[in-house]
Amino acid sequence: GSFDGNGKMKKFYDVIIIGGGAAGMMAAITAAGNKKKVLVIEHKERLGKKILATGNGRCNLTNYKMDSSCYGRENAGFAMNVIKKFDEKAVCDFFVGMGMLLHDRNGYVYPNSDQASVVSEMLQQKMLACNVTVITETTVSKILREDKFIIKTNNGVYELKTSGIYNVYSILNYLYKDSAIYLQRKYDRYLDFITQSERECNDE
Repeated sequence: GSFDGNGKMKKFYDVIIIGGGAAGMMAAITAAGNKKKVLVIEHKERLGKKILATGNGRCNLTNYKMDSSCYGRENAGFAMNVIKKFDEKAVCDFFVGMGMLLHDRNGYVYPNSDQASVVSEMLQQKMLACNVTVITETTVSKILREDKFIIKTNNGVYELKTSGIYNVYSILNYLYKDSAIYLQRKYDRYLDFITQSERECNDE
């Protein structure tokens, strides 16, 4: 195998997800379900900590009323574009598919247990069953795009097996293709910004 500058062996994945919150875990489960080798990188000591605070500890999974008035003007267009591709029914189907019972309280959907901890635990158990690799207490220091994407962290270097932004956003491409294209363009601009910033730092 190949090695990084410190002599550590690089590790290769089909999909690398930075952030082990609810969205990151759902993305990992879906990607792994499509036979992808998945890595989740989380900077805190455990996954899903913010889930525990949602819905006053009950975890409001989704709402049956989802329109642009629920979001700030700047983000409403993008949010609704995503929701049209993966709406409240898809969210409910995802959790029911994992075996979770849900209930509706005035248009707000919660786990039947009314416990956010159950949601976090079920997501983590499903990732374990899908052989998703998880590393916690790991901070991403740099993302490089050469012939493939390289993610440098305080705990090692990780690479996507093949080149292309769709490896990073394959889950988004699977769930809502138009949004994946949108994010590809935004991420390309972000990488260009990083590259320019590095040049300016090196010139100083």
